[in-house]
Amino acid sequence: MSSFLTEDHPASRGFEAWMEEVTERTDGAVTFETFYNGSLCGAADSIACAEDRTADIVMSVPAYNPEMTLANIGSVAFQTSDLQANQDALNKLYQDNEDYRAEYENRGLTMLYTFNNSMPVLASVEPVSSLDQIAGMSLRASGSMSTGIAALGANPVAIDPAEIYESLERGVVDGATFPLESVVDYRLTEVAPHVYDLGEYMGSYAMNAYTMNLDAFESLSEDQQAVVREVSEEIAGSYVEEFLVPTMEENCSALAETGTTVERLGPDEVGQAWAERAGDAQRAAWEESAAELTDAPAMFDAYLSNIEEASTGEAPTTAEICAGV
Repeated sequence: MSSFLTEDHPASRGFEAWMEEVTERTDGAVTFETFYNGSLCGAADSIACAEDRTADIVMSVPAYNPEMTLANIGSVAFQTSDLQANQDALNKLYQDNEDYRAEYENRGLTMLYTFNNSMPVLASVEPVSSLDQIAGMSLRASGSMSTGIAALGANPVAIDPAEIYESLERGVVDGATFPLESVVDYRLTEVAPHVYDLGEYMGSYAMNAYTMNLDAFESLSEDQQAVVREVSEEIAGSYVEEFLVPTMEENCSALAETGTTVERLGPDEVGQAWAERAGDAQRAAWEESAAELTDAPAMFDAYLSNIEEASTGEAPTTAEICAGV
């Protein structure tokens, strides 16, 4: 298993639990060798590494692989702040939609489960007083975050995660947009100590997936394959509550110890107008990109229906989670 993240990241903690459970339920027949911190495959190379079986399983990010057009439906931001409902909706969509599955299978891959980052924050070198002040700033961003902050007048800059710290330190960018756990994981507040909650308006903006080489999966016995699918469903179904939110609370505490808090940005009317404008634009752009591959409007409607069906109606913002620690 290859991941470009650290072992302390909630995605890694969740998959460590997944691996332990698969090994236990297969009576030790299926075991794993792990490679973290991009020591085997980098972020942008993860899908290719699974394709050529450099790694049997990778932690992949569709936003880093824009050719995964249908998988990037989860990179359309401004749709929901309910993180568990969001990933439940995408996992169900993968099960139900043949075109979505085929995008993986045609590359010799199968998706184990998709899961969410926390909602985005802005780590800024200098303090920011309002959403209006983001206009003109150069900010590290990827995927839907790039077009999202561009709608506020910011200049999005694509930088590999491993290079963000130095880019902030050298003044290449004014800030970085990332989920809270990655801001802490990459120690970005050492060089960008001002942290602001963008997720209040943007919601979920980038999904990840544990992806397996299809030949490796099919080399397992039918019973072992069933265990892999079963454990994937279980971990995905509890990921936000058991792994993501507890890690966010740890991260909030760690930031607070250094004097960093996660602040709201307003005014609300600007944020709400931003969400409506950018959300419609991102959906339209995704549907245009997917038009030759599937019935894109129907697929997106099914995705939204899945979100509504799975939603609990409770979705605290990152600033609220940190305030409660």
